[in-house]
Amino acid sequence: MFIKGVQVSNFRLFASSSPAFTVGLKVPDAQNEGSGLTAFVGENACGKTTLLDAIALPIVSFKAEGFVLEDFNDPTKDVNIKVLSHGNFTVEGTMPRSTFAAKGFSFKANVRSRGNKAYLSSVVVSDQLFIRAGDKPKEGSPDLRVSVNNPFRGRRFDENDVLLLDKGRTYQTRLGTNNSTRFDRLMEDCDFQYIGDKKDGCAEHPTTSRRNPRYNIE
Repeated sequence: MFIKGVQVSNFRLFASSSPAFTVGLKVPDAQNEGSGLTAFVGENACGKTTLLDAIALPIVSFKAEGFVLEDFNDPTKDVNIKVLSHGNFTVEGTMPRSTFAAKGFSFKANVRSRGNKAYLSSVVVSDQLFIRAGDKPKEGSPDLRVSVNNPFRGRRFDENDVLLLDKGRTYQTRLGTNNSTRFDRLMEDCDFQYIGDKKDGCAEHPTTSRRNPRYNIE
């Protein structure tokens, strides 16, 4: 699946005007080198980071959990972000052998009502949803929620299905003292898969085997 478009409304410097601010992204055509490359170029504070965060919000859980009141352009209105795919894709439902077609992801957020009695809870209420491509599942179904785990298969996204290296990437790629980062684990898996395909991998790539001694091949 490739992302072809993003629609942003009421998020940071993008106002809640109608129609929402929309940006189109390149999709690889499998023929021309670089056909899928999109670059955001502009002055500081013009919205480049905001666009990247808008793409991440409907998909990456820690981004949605970190959404705060200051991210609203207008706190009296809802935030609506849509990330559209280049084509429909299949999503597994929470029931056995159930699937549905989706055409993207959405992120919605609003300020909690003052009359809500859930004291000491977050001011912001948000949700990450699949954008259905047909009439199933029905609106409001738990299947549409990105964060809902499949009880038979676990999480809908594996750890390396979505790898986001944002402006805090220095700490995301730095090896910790007692634990590894997601980037380390991704590289470890890449090394393991590559060495596994090479009978004499260690001879050809000794640096790889030294970095991951548990996967040494005799």
